[in-house]
Amino acid sequence: MAYTDVVVDPSTESPDMAFNNGEVVDGAAVMDASLPNVSGPESGWTVIEWDKTDYLNPTAMTTNDANFADPLYGVPLYTWQAADGLTSLSVYHATGSAGAGAPYVYDLEESDGILNGGGANLFLSSNLDSPSLVTFNHPVTYSLDAKLNVASVSGPSVDLAQVFTGFILTFNAPDNPLYDAALPTTTAFMQVELSNSGTAYSRYEVQSGNSITYTYTLPNDQFLPFQPASGGPTALSYNLNDYLDDMIANDPKLPGQAENLGLWNLDSMYIGLETENGTVSDPNQGHVSAGLQVSDIQVQTDAAQTVAYEDPATFETARAVAVPPTLFSLADTTLGDATTKVTGDSYTGALSFLSHTDAFSYNGSDNVQISAVDAKNPLIASGSGDDLLTSSATGTSVLDAGTAANIETDGGNGNTTFVQNGYVPGNTWDFLQNFHGADEDIMFGYIPGVSKLSVQANGGLASDTGATVTILPGTGNTEQVTFVGISASQIHGCGALIDGVPSWVLWT
Repeated sequence: MAYTDVVVDPSTESPDMAFNNGEVVDGAAVMDASLPNVSGPESGWTVIEWDKTDYLNPTAMTTNDANFADPLYGVPLYTWQAADGLTSLSVYHATGSAGAGAPYVYDLEESDGILNGGGANLFLSSNLDSPSLVTFNHPVTYSLDAKLNVASVSGPSVDLAQVFTGFILTFNAPDNPLYDAALPTTTAFMQVELSNSGTAYSRYEVQSGNSITYTYTLPNDQFLPFQPASGGPTALSYNLNDYLDDMIANDPKLPGQAENLGLWNLDSMYIGLETENGTVSDPNQGHVSAGLQVSDIQVQTDAAQTVAYEDPATFETARAVAVPPTLFSLADTTLGDATTKVTGDSYTGALSFLSHTDAFSYNGSDNVQISAVDAKNPLIASGSGDDLLTSSATGTSVLDAGTAANIETDGGNGNTTFVQNGYVPGNTWDFLQNFHGADEDIMFGYIPGVSKLSVQANGGLASDTGATVTILPGTGNTEQVTFVGISASQIHGCGALIDGVPSWVLWT
């Protein structure tokens, strides 16, 4: 097999792209006459936007803007932001090297928008870079590295965010060697959904005149949970022939000859976001934001191989959707967000040595509520907001609510390890609820002879009172723990080395 690229990977070429100004003439996007002040030849990729209040200005570019610094890629090389602050595009070096060239990572971010046939859109778009027609009687594959770095929705069901890649196909194009004048020529927008804030694996298909819009993620194909991800991107790959087969099978208006895959041309592609938080008659019903980081985009074909139409029933049975279990639930109370179901592990922190199976961490400053749902022996960590964490009712759990004032609750079985870390900048006051059984609390940073420890018989706030232990570890921080509903006579403690770290351990 000899697969060849039919689209230039934008990670490998200059990001000196033309920008669409929101206008469409004769069905084609109108480009701004100015290009960004970016070194290198003009890219074959373009920036496309629809249905916006304000559009990105190619000449209003900032460089090395720390306001858009990314924890993985560092400060962006280039950033464009719309005047209303709802849209931004940043370009990073893949290794975080300031001032370096390729490979690039593109960060697209979009918020809100009006549902008017579709929401507000932000895409990167490219025509094919192939010396010959690309038709679907040969295998066509698509792969990329992708990561959601922004994902939030608060409001009614009209609020929606979608992340997808679209491929523009033409059936029975005049330049196709198999063109049949007796058949209609049809344009198809075949969209592979990478993530959304609604229902996963839900097919959408509509034909209007000689145009088809189709959006789907085939069963068991990769689908990113709609939640901010930590760490690196996810490698995604898709068989586009399977998507075309499914689109044909679910469109009764197409003629029977549509099953001849040689009649289908691949013309261009686009990747990005669509968001909406209201309608024309009732705008601003909530708030929605999405951010996508993409790199290493490859669309390939092998002209030496031939493939034929396959009834999706034959391959979708084998693809039967395995719905991933909900490991954790997350709600950002600062933004008023609805609860998000977390289906994958995600943890970056210093507590990996504590026994656990599934793990999740939120590293931001918003106030969040995180609970274990179907996680096994969970480890949950949060950031610098006032947070509420709840452990599992089975197995063992670890809860670390970070700094600020937090409420942490044993999920029911009395087998939770609560943690405060005096080495993390910031003061901490944790209120431990339902502390019983084999529960323990570890206050990292207690150094004998340096740290100061005190116990208050009945400290706390409002109704959350009980024995309160305070440690001044000597780092300038304060660690404070209130055991809600528990008297000082029930609490026991001692100094200990936990994974080599001097600590104070408490139990009942």
